[in-house]
Amino acid sequence: MGKKKYKVKYSDSTATDWSSVDRILLDSIREESKCKIPKVNLALVSNSKGFHGRFGVFDFSLLAVCTEDMMPVWEDSCVEIFLKPKDSVGHLAFEFNCIGALYATYVKDEKIVNGKFSQEILFTPDDCKQIQRKSKLSNRIYPEKFEKVYWTIEFFIPFSIIGKYFGNVFLNKKVYYANFFK
Repeated sequence: MGKKKYKVKYSDSTATDWSSVDRILLDSIREESKCKIPKVNLALVSNSKGFHGRFGVFDFSLLAVCTEDMMPVWEDSCVEIFLKPKDSVGHLAFEFNCIGALYATYVKDEKIVNGKFSQEILFTPDDCKQIQRKSKLSNRIYPEKFEKVYWTIEFFIPFSIIGKYFGNVFLNKKVYYANFFK
């Protein structure tokens, strides 16, 4: 699959009218995804303080066991965004489950050793608090529901978090590389 380019809309507003934002259609589905392939889109905008995003997921099952940050949300119904400022080393990984729980890391070195990244730094509780999230779903969902469902997760990633891990030199970068998965 080739690289795709997406220009992120800049908005001075902190409120986002998602209907006016172009969508990125995700066609990269992780092997662990269950059942039928879901339809997933992402809208992403930036302002002077950070990135605002909204995933929309048309899925065939729903699971949310993790209710707190830094739990294994990848085992739930979740989406991921990876961000990397141009010319930087490593990337930030943000995984959100359908009720808003977050698992976030800074991967300094993508080399895999014993099944894990060789240099991965877990976000602190204070780091996680800076990542704003909003979902219409809020309660634990267990056992897994097998039905057609549409869910969304909105998020805000402040540039201050990016600066913490990459250094302030990367705060004014106009180009970021990103990956998105369901």
